Amino acid sequence: MRSNLPKKRLAKSSLARSRRKLLTRDRLKEVLVYFPTTGRFRWRVRQGLMSPGREAGTASPEGYHSIQVDGVRYLSHRLAWLYVYGEHPTGEIDHLNRKRTDNRIVNLDQRPHAQNMWNASTRNPNGFTGVYRQGAKWKAEITTNGKKYYLGSYDTKD
Repeated sequence: MRSNLPKKRLAKSSLARSRRKLLTRDRLKEVLVYFPTTGRFRWRVRQGLMSPGREAGTASPEGYHSIQVDGVRYLSHRLAWLYVYGEHPTGEIDHLNRKRTDNRIVNLDQRPHAQNMWNASTRNPNGFTGVYRQGAKWKAEITTNGKKYYLGSYDTKD
C-alpha cells in the first residue's frame, strides 16, 4: 500500500502543474530583472538559496540557459522575449549569432521551425551542399520532399 502513496502524490502534483497558469509578464517582472544589453537575468526577490541581485538560471547540457520560476523551468531566451514584448513567443526563438547562451534581445528573433532549423544546420565545409567525402571518394546526394536520393560517388568533389 505504501508504494501507491507516492504515485498518487505525483499524479496530483503533475495535475496541479498542468492547471497552473502560464507565466505572465507582470509575474516575471516581479521576480526577475532582465538586462537587454547583456541578455542576463537577476533575481529581484529571494528564490530558495538565491538572494536578490544574484544571476538567475543554469546552463543545460544542450547549451541553453534556463531559469526556474514558480517551480516551472523556462528557457531564458523565451523569458527574454516575454519580458520585452509582453507575450509568449508563438514560434521558435532563433539566436541570430548561433550562440545559445547569448540572450541579448537584439540577438533573438521569432521564426517558424523550418527556418530556425535551416539557420541552425551546419553547412558543408567543402563548399558544396550534399557533397561529402567517404574514404578516397566523394559522394553526392540530395534531399527533396523529405526523401534522399543518392547521386553517385566521384574522384573529385567537383
